[in-house]
Amino acid sequence: MLSRLRARSRVGPLLLLAATGCSSRSTNLDDFDFFFRFETNGTLVEYTTLQDVFGVYTFENRGANILSIVGWDSSTSLGLRMWSYRAVPGVGTHSVAQMVNDSTFGIDIYFQDQDGTDYYAEPVAPEDATVVITHIGSSTIDGTFFGVVRAPGRPDINITNGEFTVRREFDIWP
Repeated sequence: MLSRLRARSRVGPLLLLAATGCSSRSTNLDDFDFFFRFETNGTLVEYTTLQDVFGVYTFENRGANILSIVGWDSSTSLGLRMWSYRAVPGVGTHSVAQMVNDSTFGIDIYFQDQDGTDYYAEPVAPEDATVVITHIGSSTIDGTFFGVVRAPGRPDINITNGEFTVRREFDIWP
């Protein structure tokens, strides 16, 4: 998934910056300190390079509107993905708990550790994944997150104190 997002991030001049929220904040990317940080079992992980933290809206061919927030460095990566078959995911709380009663909505947290092992939030319990989007502007997306990610045969990883301000790279719509 991350490789597909990285490839999409280089699509080039496809810039459709459709604002999904009103904002009086600057649109000059030099005015922001971009970051994507969180703790894994109490250890801080932080991505701060502009090219390595971003958010993008996409439309999936089966009708899902998707918001992806991604960060990575040379050894690890983490992605947040929210999708809906009804509305574009926006400002608000998005959680696994919503998926229990609403099959038209979903959320993923995925993490790749320094060994290349992929961990995913599986909806075992309502507290397993929550993303709170606090701001969506034409240039930035802000929010917080936490969850539990799992990989077969590996101990669970608790992701806590997650927060981000990432550039809104572009939107991909049909």
